[in-house]
Amino acid sequence: MFWFLLLMVVIAVVEVPSLIRKRWWRELMVLALVWLMATVYGILVIAGIPIPQPTRVITTFFQSLGLERYLPR
Repeated sequence: MFWFLLLMVVIAVVEVPSLIRKRWWRELMVLALVWLMATVYGILVIAGIPIPQPTRVITTFFQSLGLERYLPR
């Protein structure tokens, strides 16, 4: 887990300063969101915690909104 966290920190250290210098705030927020999701997902996988398949999560979300017609068949 140490190497994974080190890799995630290196990615942030490389990407964030450039976005701040360019004042690309929206891109920084998107990077932060994706980085956070990837970090949490990686930690859960490394820890051996069972995670539902992303397609099932998306399908369940659309079905709960009554939007099944937009799902691929």
